[in-house]
Amino acid sequence: MPFRPVAPLLVLTYLIPMVGPTAAAQPQEGGTSAALLAASCSGCHRKAASDDTNAVGEVVFPQIYGRPAAEIRDAMLAFRTDERAATVMNRIAKGYSPAEIDVLATYLSEQPATGTGGPGK
Repeated sequence: MPFRPVAPLLVLTYLIPMVGPTAAAQPQEGGTSAALLAASCSGCHRKAASDDTNAVGEVVFPQIYGRPAAEIRDAMLAFRTDERAATVMNRIAKGYSPAEIDVLATYLSEQPATGTGGPGK
């Protein structure tokens, strides 16, 4: 039985997943990758027409859909560099590259807000 090196295949098996997320984050026709980047935002930020507030009227999760791209980008970059204080957003923003933040900001700015604001609405 001839010798067939398996090591190159194993190396490729481990390297391909490392390249995958970066390639997936690149803007593609149809906005599929941008939608993927924005998917985690909807866990807290709903597509409501106004901000989500708590029982005493404080804004808990600001409405981000349909806001100007520059506003979203500037906020994300400020969170990323800790220029803007936050409980969680500064940690989340550090997970995005500046290029991904640009793609995300453009995508979110193009998405219309729907419905009404407030918890459970």
